[in-house]
Amino acid sequence: MGMSHLPQGERDSRILSPMALRFTRLETDRLLLRRFKPEDWRAVHRYMSDREVTEFLPEGLMSPARARAFTAKNAKTPQAIAVMEKAGGTLVGHMPFHPWFVPRTWEIGWALAREHQGRGLATEAAAALLAYAFGPLQCHRVIATCQPENPASWRVAEKLRMRREAHFKEALLQPSGAWWDEYFYAILAEEFAS
Repeated sequence: MGMSHLPQGERDSRILSPMALRFTRLETDRLLLRRFKPEDWRAVHRYMSDREVTEFLPEGLMSPARARAFTAKNAKTPQAIAVMEKAGGTLVGHMPFHPWFVPRTWEIGWALAREHQGRGLATEAAAALLAYAFGPLQCHRVIATCQPENPASWRVAEKLRMRREAHFKEALLQPSGAWWDEYFYAILAEEFAS
């Protein structure tokens, strides 16, 4: 979902703000959020080759080659942010975080290694990115999508006080030929501030 109607160069130069391209790091109590480094590919491959982690992710399983490409691309032009656990310095997942096709609107998502799920890390990381979106990026709105069959994901959105705005029926065609439903969530800057 998002900016696929624009050529890659135009997406990067016209939609990504200079502040987004300067993103380096955010810290929370337990996490460090930073840009990817190309050498992160092994950690990304480890959790993105787990069927349980990728079951509801449109990109599906990642091969080593795709993990290398993902980290290299996001090191240069961040569309996803690496999530590091401070205790131990382990890369535990990533947060898709990029402009949506509407001005001053960004999309956020979460993907964590199985052993790091259920501990509130996705909510903690997303809250920090929402503060960044509504602070330095001066976003008006942030959206998130997930599948109805993935309550762990939509519960993160609801813990962040995001509002479920839609339930799209059979909206995403998967490589398997199956159609996925999709929940659509959003929060406005004024709602985040209240």
